Amino acid sequence: MQKIEDRKPDFIIIGAMKAATSAIYEYLMQHPSVKQRLPKELHFFTLNYNKGLDWYLSQFEFPTDNNQDQKLLIGEASPSYLPSKEVPKLIYESCPNVKIIISLRNPTDRAISHYYHQVNRVKDETRPIELAFSSQEIADLEKKPYSKTSSYIQLGKYFTQVKNWLNVFPKEQVLVLNYHTLETNPDNFIKKIFAFLELPNYLIADVKKIYDNQYPAIPLEIKQRLDEYFKPYNQEISDFLDIQLDSN
Repeated sequence: MQKIEDRKPDFIIIGAMKAATSAIYEYLMQHPSVKQRLPKELHFFTLNYNKGLDWYLSQFEFPTDNNQDQKLLIGEASPSYLPSKEVPKLIYESCPNVKIIISLRNPTDRAISHYYHQVNRVKDETRPIELAFSSQEIADLEKKPYSKTSSYIQLGKYFTQVKNWLNVFPKEQVLVLNYHTLETNPDNFIKKIFAFLELPNYLIADVKKIYDNQYPAIPLEIKQRLDEYFKPYNQEISDFLDIQLDSN
């Protein structure tokens, strides 16, 4: 077995939630130079920090490969990390060489996907989408900062979140991906990930099946309402990273 101090993750996929973190994880799990079936969502630095760093590192334990020349990369994906103000410093202090992968999705599409995630998988959202994203709900965001609607929307304000990470990590250790590229040019999206981790390119099978989630057609007025709300926040992240978060 490797010593525990040698098992620090090579990469962490930090979000955004509902912006292809699961897909990125699955692509990496298919690569022969990445340790297969790594823990996915440990949420150590947000939810399990009290368990201690040794517990966290023990999650990456694996037998030494028979081929001593082959280094298998290890890592995890916890989308709760991106919006946290404290986590970048915590990770940098314990894993200063780790590479950070961020995927950003048009915040309107992200919010709607998040809503349906709560409806269909978590099953704690019972409101119709017209009510969850009503004009009144959006107008009341400041009054109800901990509402479900607030979480759908606040997580799509990316500028402060990303800047928080780049204030701690050198920019060469942070990859920011555009979810829209996954939809329009998945091969390019995947190649960027492998190149960032200095992995040889590798053909991924059934790309769309990994991330293609279906839900009902969204009323146009809801999308327009959210697009209008997010417009200044999209401009912020566009000016900062030169990234265009196109809506479907």
